[in-house]
Amino acid sequence: MVKSYIGQSASLTTTSKTRYLYKSSATAVPTTITFADLKVGNAVSGNATAVNGVWTATRITVGAKLTCLP
Repeated sequence: MVKSYIGQSASLTTTSKTRYLYKSSATAVPTTITFADLKVGNAVSGNATAVNGVWTATRITVGAKLTCLP
């Protein structure tokens, strides 16, 4: 089941395989960043998988405002 979390808080776990990206604008090519580059309060988008109620991020993107709607 797909559920929209736009505008909501969600807890994600990360692994060594999680990709971190930065986009300066909605149309910019993303650049790779590290977990250490993330700051509390950053607005992010991401992809994650859920197993037994635990969400594990496969990608986290920070920077550009989201342009999609739920």
